[in-house]
Amino acid sequence: MSLPVTIPDLRFEETFKAKLIKNAIEENQAKHTTKDGEIDKHISTGLILKTLFVDQIVMPFIQSFLLSSLLFYIRPLVTVSARKGHTLGVSLVSFIRSTGRTIFFLNPSE
Repeated sequence: MSLPVTIPDLRFEETFKAKLIKNAIEENQAKHTTKDGEIDKHISTGLILKTLFVDQIVMPFIQSFLLSSLLFYIRPLVTVSARKGHTLGVSLVSFIRSTGRTIFFLNPSE
């Protein structure tokens, strides 16, 4: 029996609200509790600015820095691989041409 596949919510507003509520619960967990023991989900302006700054400025900067560093260090490997692929392709084409000439008894001088 297959498990249900969950599709992630890619809408900005819903994802941002969920992140705000999560951060509000984490921040207010030790500070505020209601009478029935639940945590107050009060969202302050500072929490909104902090979440916005981290999610929209800091994390994309860190991710792009790591990706560009990875691409910088992997570039020599890609260059060598491309050269070897080109050499292999040239060798394969010449092998196929010579095999075809041998099979069909073609003389290259004719």
